[in-house]
Amino acid sequence: MRRQMKRIILIAVTILAVTAVILTVCLLRSRTDNTENSASDSPSEDDKQQVELSEETIALGSGLILTKLSEVTGNFPEDGKDEFTESMLSATFFNDGDRTIQYASVKVTVGEQQYSFILSTLPAGKTVRVFEADKKEWEEASGTVSAEIESFAYFQEEPSVYEDELEITVSDGFITVKNISGTDINKEISVFYKTVSGDTFVGGITYRFRVPAGLAAGAEYKGNAIHASGKWSKVMFVTYGK
Repeated sequence: MRRQMKRIILIAVTILAVTAVILTVCLLRSRTDNTENSASDSPSEDDKQQVELSEETIALGSGLILTKLSEVTGNFPEDGKDEFTESMLSATFFNDGDRTIQYASVKVTVGEQQYSFILSTLPAGKTVRVFEADKKEWEEASGTVSAEIESFAYFQEEPSVYEDELEITVSDGFITVKNISGTDINKEISVFYKTVSGDTFVGGITYRFRVPAGLAAGAEYKGNAIHASGKWSKVMFVTYGK
């Protein structure tokens, strides 16, 4: 009877040990996956540390609405350097108008603290998360949240990608432009693009890619574009002399 009891105890201990090993492996794997995600090039704010500070909706006029303030730790895109920054303040805006916003500068006040946000190229019905222009950290403050537009402009004409004239391909680190118009383009072509995650643009900044000398009919140009991503970039509009 004692031998049988010892055998049962030994089996139970073995099962517990195996279970502990499995749990340890699972926990280690989960931590490794999270580390990889936080260090990835994904612009998604789901992969960054963030704390929602305010979801008070403020209509600013001209169709622009402030929908949320958040404290975020991640890459700062607004100056094009993408430096890792801790505890930066971000603001989420929605364009409730029927035209594309070319540029807007917004001052947000929380208590006695003031923050500046600059956004560009926000189409009607779209949302953008913008990061505080001076990398100001969130400071605990009491008082109401207010916001006002300091400068604002719509595009005079709705921007276009000229899809019947240009074929644009975005890949990781490169953009390719092909002239499919049937006629030569003899002036510089500029391709403007933004980073997007899901339905939200990430960063107020709009990046610019140039084809310096234009393109002959049927020709294509491929160049470096350090912020371009086949997954995370969206071409917003194109300009060139006609």
